[in-house]
Amino acid sequence: MSIRVARQAAGRGVPTSLRPAYEEVVARVAELDEPDRTAVRADLELALERLADAGVISRPRLDEARPAPLGSPARRLWALERSPAHQAR
Repeated sequence: MSIRVARQAAGRGVPTSLRPAYEEVVARVAELDEPDRTAVRADLELALERLADAGVISRPRLDEARPAPLGSPARRLWALERSPAHQAR
């Protein structure tokens, strides 16, 4: 949920999450045991490979997404896309 949407909802008395969605995902991933995290990482790697094979993301984007912590590859790619270093490319 975006900050703007959360503020509008809160202003109308609509309950919102106690923490941002990203923090919620990170917290839930941290609760997984190691075998589950390993399985999720393998599924994520397969999905990223398929996206790259299909041309949805480039190989350089795939390489940028891989080191992201579980639950945050999209956030990492979004941040990298907007970074001054990336803009200079």
